Amino acid sequence: GQFLRIYETIAANSSPSHVKKHGIQCPVLNPESNVMELNRFSLVQQRGVEFDVHPLVQTAIRDGLTPIEREHCLTVLGRLFFSQFGRVAAPTDSRCWNVWWVVYPHMEAFIHHTRQNGDRHALGYLLNHLGLFLKCQGLHKRAVSMLSEAVEVAKSIAGPGHPDTAATLSNLAELLTSIGRPADAKPHLLDAIAIVKSHKTLVP
Repeated sequence: GQFLRIYETIAANSSPSHVKKHGIQCPVLNPESNVMELNRFSLVQQRGVEFDVHPLVQTAIRDGLTPIEREHCLTVLGRLFFSQFGRVAAPTDSRCWNVWWVVYPHMEAFIHHTRQNGDRHALGYLLNHLGLFLKCQGLHKRAVSMLSEAVEVAKSIAGPGHPDTAATLSNLAELLTSIGRPADAKPHLLDAIAIVKSHKTLVP
């Protein structure tokens, strides 16, 4: 039940309009005791170990969380799932793309919440990995947006001369070059090279 509450915090494709549309107010605070009742109305359907959750339930659970509970849910999700996902399923590995497509909408929703009041380090990490995945799928406009934001987040956290910033700059430059925008890629690539060189000179 607690996991369901955490999951619905970032469930994709849900909005308060579903509550208004159906004219129902149902703050489900204890999902584990209500799953069977919800299933009667096709609001929650169990398929083996998986659940299909109606957007109405997603909204009701999410709206029932206090700001502290919401922040806790985001922290748990970030640490237990999203921060590990990119390491287990590399965004550039074609063998993992089917899994990425399943996770993609939820990661987008998680990024949206994290932008507002989440961990900036986690935000930069997710933007970079999702940008690389979108690049591999040919969704270049979205990938450029993600990687550009990842660069700005890296600069704001680590600083413009940090190796982490260089890595995100390099990823963005490589993407821009691959889609025929070498002029746009050049300044990012030069900045990345300068950062790497500066750190090499510091090594004894």
